[in-house]
Amino acid sequence: ENALNDRLVRKGLPNLVKVAITFQNQLDLFKTAKNSEAIQFVEAKATDQKQTVVLIMGESCNRNHMQLYGAARKTTPLLSQREDLIVFDNVVSSYSNTISSVLTSLSASALDNNIPLSASTDIMDVFASAGYSTYWVSNQSPIGVWENMVTVFARKAAHPVFVNLSSSNSMESTQMKSYDELLFKPTEKMLQSDDSLQFIVIHMMGNHSAFKNRYPTD
Repeated sequence: ENALNDRLVRKGLPNLVKVAITFQNQLDLFKTAKNSEAIQFVEAKATDQKQTVVLIMGESCNRNHMQLYGAARKTTPLLSQREDLIVFDNVVSSYSNTISSVLTSLSASALDNNIPLSASTDIMDVFASAGYSTYWVSNQSPIGVWENMVTVFARKAAHPVFVNLSSSNSMESTQMKSYDELLFKPTEKMLQSDDSLQFIVIHMMGNHSAFKNRYPTD
């Protein structure tokens, strides 16, 4: 997929070489992520007897188009009305691609340390160690070179749910309709659970790729 779209590898190489290099790189990264699939228990303790923490991850979102960050259009009218938001305006992503950004933002592995992903403590480890029931509900395709590593990470949750099964791989899924509203029902079901401590990750499709495939007309 990356070779076809001239991503990540040198453009001067023949396509066969590009495919081979891309495949090997993704295989190595997948093996690294696979090693970290099991929960690593750490010292962590819940401070409340009953609590639900929800982490929402968008995709392909540019803060320069958000009213919260000074954009002229009123693109975040409801968020802008809230008085309980902490808006971080001095943060940049470690990487420009989804896989690396997601995995490093949720783990101790980062650009400024030498901790490999397989040895890194991550957010799932912390919440599971603190006694939270962990959930991951995703509108991303669970299959494909763009999602293999993130899917392995998602499966560290005790209850992973994937609602986008309309395509055969992650590249194809960006060309098809799979509205993020599909995440509502499984999330509501999770919130109705009897678990006193819950950590829920909601992974949206976001703005990938054509607007007409991301938002219904209504």
